[in-house]
Amino acid sequence: MSNSFFNMQNYELEKLFLKIKKSNRKKIDSLSGGNLKIQNPKLVFVDKSKWLVNLTDLEIPRDVTDMINLGPKHGLHIKNDFIPMAKLISDFEACTQKIPSELRDQARIDYASKINNFKRNPQVTGTFNREVIISIRDFRLSHPELLFLKADKVNATFCINRNDYLTKMLSQLSDVNTYKIVKHDLVYTLQLRVNNLANAWVQKKFISSQFKRSIYINNSVPARAYGLPKIHKPEVPFRIIVSFINSPTYKLAKTLNSWIKIGLTRPASFIKDSFDLVDIIRGQVLPSNYILVSLDVVSLFTNVPLDLVINAIKKRWDNLKSSIPVPLDQMLTALNICFDASIFKFNDTIYSQTFGLPMGSPLSPILADIVMDDLESCCIKKLPFTLPFYYRYRLN
Repeated sequence: MSNSFFNMQNYELEKLFLKIKKSNRKKIDSLSGGNLKIQNPKLVFVDKSKWLVNLTDLEIPRDVTDMINLGPKHGLHIKNDFIPMAKLISDFEACTQKIPSELRDQARIDYASKINNFKRNPQVTGTFNREVIISIRDFRLSHPELLFLKADKVNATFCINRNDYLTKMLSQLSDVNTYKIVKHDLVYTLQLRVNNLANAWVQKKFISSQFKRSIYINNSVPARAYGLPKIHKPEVPFRIIVSFINSPTYKLAKTLNSWIKIGLTRPASFIKDSFDLVDIIRGQVLPSNYILVSLDVVSLFTNVPLDLVINAIKKRWDNLKSSIPVPLDQMLTALNICFDASIFKFNDTIYSQTFGLPMGSPLSPILADIVMDDLESCCIKKLPFTLPFYYRYRLN
């Protein structure tokens, strides 16, 4: 029983590692035609000059750029006094639900032992010495106006002045056709509606009291917006990202997403990724009077009519109801609560979407996908010619 939890974790991680390794090898073979041979991997040159994009007039010291080039997942050693013990314990307890009940006590003992051993004898492999870390910290403290952000769709870090960041974000949020400022964040109201719905489902025996925990929420906060710079585009616009974590409908939306996902059938146009597309169309020959066309949806979530979403669910209900424990009217009530959660906070201001599915909601991608499925089916039937093939890829 000793170290049972960690043995289980190592086993799962090993499976994940092998899966990723196999996928990456397949990608390399596809890109190289199966003929890629690295003669001397030690001589591969890595160009780090594009890992940091600096849009300020300030020259950033070499030590700082070296630190940033390590990426956002690089962690420095922290003092024992700053180890967030309460958070570590609460996160672990949340994970224990996935461990068989008879192994949980032993897993807690193993976990506590690992933490105590680390506190007594931390094994740290440092990239930077103490003097360098202090100089980096001093630079950061002396330039609070700088923001270092992860770039959108590019493996790079972006440095921008805080005022410039706010100007760009507020400019995009000023689009009255998409967003509007609201006086109240509605967090309490939405949380009350979610919890009342969960209680009603328990009373009507649609769900168990234990399952209610996956929906019921306390101390929720408004969804939060931030921007990722599109450094691959002119004038560096921002992609607005909304984080729904701990928002009033986050847990409900995740639950509804899992229910819908089980009962859905993949459309004929589905492709996993670009490599899947290449495998599918390899060998196909277009007629002489045909061309290959690539289309892109702009701002998908904020352009999906909600009535089309409701109709799409009703249309598929015969296939969905076997995986959804509540009747259709209750499902639609839950969806409407999630639709009303299209509010978020940025720079201490509350915004609301004026149209479409809530950005950042765990439920929005799958609902947008089924609406696109219905839309493409309707439109393709109306074309005055036959399509040799049509495929659609959803990025996120």
